[in-house]
Amino acid sequence: MSERIFVKPVGDLKVYNPRTARFISPSGEWVKNSQYWSRRLADKSITVHETAETKPDAKIKKPKTSQDANIEKPKKNEETIDTPAPGESVIKKKSKKK
Repeated sequence: MSERIFVKPVGDLKVYNPRTARFISPSGEWVKNSQYWSRRLADKSITVHETAETKPDAKIKKPKTSQDANIEKPKKNEETIDTPAPGESVIKKKSKKK
């Protein structure tokens, strides 16, 4: 089993994580220990920490709700489209009650 380490970029450096194809967060991330991270440590781009440390005043982002994302719900008697199977096209209309 491979060891995981918690790394943080030094100063304002942006350090690329090849596994996620994005830069690591300034507050740090858990990564799989590899030659890549050993080289980043050797060139002093990152620091390794024992645990994930969070600042007490760090802002935690709330997940977006449908209201925050401005997602519109279908209106009554409006056509709705189901996700079709490959090669199919399905359009349904809500039937009116008699």
